[in-house]
Amino acid sequence: MTPPQFTRHSAPRAIREVAVVALLHALALANVGAAPPDDGSAPPGAPATSLLRIEPAGGERAIYRLLGDGPLPYRQTSLADPPRVVLELPGVTSRLAVEPSGADEGPVASVKVETFREGDSPGTRLVFNLRGPHTCAVEATPGGLDLKFFPEIAQAPKPAAAAAAGAPPDRPGGDAIGVEDLVEIRVFELPELQSVVRVKSDGAISLPLLGVLQVAGLTERALEARLREILETRFVNDPHVSVVVREHESRKVSVVGAVAKPGAYVLLGERTLLQMILEAGGLTRDAGTEAVILREGGPGDKERIRVDLGRLMVQPDPTINIPIRPGDAINVPPDESIYIYVDGAVKNPGQIETRHSRPLTLLQAIIRAGGTTDTANARQVRVLRKTAAGAREQLVVDMKKIRQGKMDDIYLQDGDIVVVPEALF
Repeated sequence: MTPPQFTRHSAPRAIREVAVVALLHALALANVGAAPPDDGSAPPGAPATSLLRIEPAGGERAIYRLLGDGPLPYRQTSLADPPRVVLELPGVTSRLAVEPSGADEGPVASVKVETFREGDSPGTRLVFNLRGPHTCAVEATPGGLDLKFFPEIAQAPKPAAAAAAGAPPDRPGGDAIGVEDLVEIRVFELPELQSVVRVKSDGAISLPLLGVLQVAGLTERALEARLREILETRFVNDPHVSVVVREHESRKVSVVGAVAKPGAYVLLGERTLLQMILEAGGLTRDAGTEAVILREGGPGDKERIRVDLGRLMVQPDPTINIPIRPGDAINVPPDESIYIYVDGAVKNPGQIETRHSRPLTLLQAIIRAGGTTDTANARQVRVLRKTAAGAREQLVVDMKKIRQGKMDDIYLQDGDIVVVPEALF
């Protein structure tokens, strides 16, 4: 019997293609939800980190905890009017399920979440609107960041005695911006306005989009308010503006002379002469008896203010501890050595060194030289002195009358030569 013959029939091409597509689709469905390879990499184009939650930490309303699925890099800026803390998280996207809110009580009134772009990378901006002035400290934690808010301590009003001494009045928002100061300006909604500019000699700065603005005399907070006013009328509602003076060139004070750390110091807030000397490390051992303050007066005029350091530091006298102004130069001249020479009928002729602040009299110089010998002619002691014109002059002094109190002793000057002659008989 002949075995049956089987005939091979090929399926149509269209049916084969449908089957292949179905198989690929089934494989794709089988892999959905499978764990990605554990190599620490993210899918192409995916952000490195996401912000997952914002919550009070441990029930404390003064602490807010930011939790993410990776590190949360941040930039922090504090704004004073109205009080806000702006936290920028570059490269971090928000996956917050619920919009955060402030507590009914505590420092944070509300929290606003915004997105921004930095080049091709997305970012998340958090604006903490505060109920009053607070300092914010940011601490990195294993899961993200902790924000801790501390109330700022208000300064006590200045006593009337300080105002009477000539101290400048308090300036809300800090010290005034001046010529040559370096100012950094940031507007979070308009990154193209971010600028670091130096104030020109006419007190103005030039900003992109805004043009020339007069800023000299304004405080940081006043300039922030002025920029917000301009931006709200032209560009954006409720802008977040930050102004920081990076270099206070207009508020420098020079301290030179016999101090431990001479140099230029930035005058932030109010400072007195004693405070500036202490900031410069205090006096050295060769300091003289006075400090000289050079201060700009009228056009082309310099005022010299001399202060007795003994009254200022040894026996504090508040009436001479004067307030220091920007541009002042404080000089503490060293107490220079002066040299006197004694020759002739004295027991120890030679050079005598003393200080400019402690000059010697003729009698004191002779005593320092061991006193006169038995053969000295005390009535004809000569003092040889060089005048300012360079000529030599000679003074003849009767030492016996000085010793008897019948004549005033005379003070010697640097370079004086005392000659005690021998008696002839």
